[in-house]
Amino acid sequence: MQMNTLVVSGASRRFGLLVAEHYLKLGWQVIALSRQSSPELDTLVGKGVCWLACDYEDKASVLTALKQIEEQVSSVQLLVHNASYFAVDSEELDAWDQLERFNRVHVQAPALINYRLQPLLTNLDQPGLIVHLSDIFADRPRAVHARYCASKAALENLTKSLALKWAPGVRVNSIQPGPVKFLPSHSDADRARVLGETPLGYEAGFEPLLKALEYLVDNQFVTGSSLKVDGGRSIA
Repeated sequence: MQMNTLVVSGASRRFGLLVAEHYLKLGWQVIALSRQSSPELDTLVGKGVCWLACDYEDKASVLTALKQIEEQVSSVQLLVHNASYFAVDSEELDAWDQLERFNRVHVQAPALINYRLQPLLTNLDQPGLIVHLSDIFADRPRAVHARYCASKAALENLTKSLALKWAPGVRVNSIQPGPVKFLPSHSDADRARVLGETPLGYEAGFEPLLKALEYLVDNQFVTGSSLKVDGGRSIA
């Protein structure tokens, strides 16, 4: 029996690391993409995860990783684009340069990988699944993050476009996280403000995102959808 294969980006920490660990425990072959490894990812590599260096801002790096994937597996059941670049609109960086960086990470690299791996994902009996980690602010942008939000909105459109283009052999969906897990750089005031804007009002951690991913994996009749996991913040 052929082993299921997961390819996940941004896998050295946070949600990407959790996804890699979860599917490894389920017996999947896991290919983890990230610019650099981490002690936590190294531990998973020791347990069987395949780590490939892949910088989503560098086309040559992405192409090298793709070639390695194609040499190792004949099919992919799940592709999760978790790699992300988040920053406020910079007064120091040229708008062109910063938007290009956002687009490379959130649109160009995912699109390149999707198109190259589409033959490995296509299966009419059990369609392969692509999941883009987007953001609730793709639909409800914030002025200070205009460039970031624009690139995530493009990723949402890519989700729907490819869902149409590749059905029925490949399903394509997105997950739009809200404030599930704060960064260490967030101050107590930041946390209080964000949670105050969130109807459910607590920091949920990554488990709800993992449950959302599992839902998309299990429900074969879902494609072109954007699943919000935000504690209601997008409607507040």
